[in-house]
Amino acid sequence: MRVFKVFTTAQIIATSGIEKANLRKYLQSLRRAGYTCIAQPKRNGKSQGHALWRLTRDSGPKHPLPRRDGTGVYDPNHGVVYPYREEGATRDG
Repeated sequence: MRVFKVFTTAQIIATSGIEKANLRKYLQSLRRAGYTCIAQPKRNGKSQGHALWRLTRDSGPKHPLPRRDGTGVYDPNHGVVYPYREEGATRDG
């Protein structure tokens, strides 16, 4: 994600080997904590109609970790927990 800045789930799956379902959960956690946003929604029926994601907070080389208690995302680069925002407060819905 740090390399691409703007990316699709297909690009991340191809370069990381992560399962699609796990990637979706991770991206949603990052979105709720303000790390990513949807730059362009999915376009059904279009060639290359994947949603485009944008990295909005590049905090460093260590990846953010969603907390199991559901309170937010821990950033090991800064030692901070970024709480999840309310669902209605996100820019990309």
